[in-house]
Amino acid sequence: MKHKIRPNAFIGMLATVAISAVAHQIFSRAAGKSLLDQQRGPRSRSERMKRQLVWALLIGAAAGGPTLAHHSVTGAFDAEDHFEIEGRIVEVEWVNPHVYIHMEVTGADGQPQRWALETAPTQFFRNAGVSKSMLEGDGGSATITGIRGHDKSQLIGFISRITFADGRFIQVTDRF
Repeated sequence: MKHKIRPNAFIGMLATVAISAVAHQIFSRAAGKSLLDQQRGPRSRSERMKRQLVWALLIGAAAGGPTLAHHSVTGAFDAEDHFEIEGRIVEVEWVNPHVYIHMEVTGADGQPQRWALETAPTQFFRNAGVSKSMLEGDGGSATITGIRGHDKSQLIGFISRITFADGRFIQVTDRF
């Protein structure tokens, strides 16, 4: 299972419309009179300021959309359902808003299972001096602890700690 970061189309559309409207206002004023003023007649200063305030709020909302859309860890993961798995890290997706680690584990039936594990943002790791190659390890065994996703039919989780076979570890959080 691969997690892909998909842009929020509505926020993008809203930002495009807002930026286009502001650009129209700027360029039409440079030409002397805005299209709205030509269609509706002159506006008072307070009406123009109210309209500019509305546009500023729309642009601010569009720019802040990705932040507002961010979920809490416990919104997607069950803080009461802890796991510990041992296997081999087969892929690290160094992407925003969160890094994803894919781990191959041998299931109870002896068959390989592939876990998709979410962890902290890339900036968190950069600030801590951790690189993508450090998360990938040397291809050997690793143990990951964390919490499972609410959907128990999927092998997904949020990582608390990664411990490599040589004893090195990366503590992501101690909250779970």
